[in-house]
Amino acid sequence: MESVKQIIRDIPDFPKEGIIFKDITPLLADASAFGKTINTLKKRYAESRLKSGRS
Repeated sequence: MESVKQIIRDIPDFPKEGIIFKDITPLLADASAFGKTINTLKKRYAESRLKSGRS
């Protein structure tokens, strides 16, 4: 996940001072990194009681 953290850009003081906006646009543009992120999240929450809303 460290490589994903490097792809996500920090934009300080956006939309207002004191807020750090996390821009995931570069992550969405990188199919490999995006796929790894989705798979990591899927594994992390596979055993949880979260429901997807799908049948």
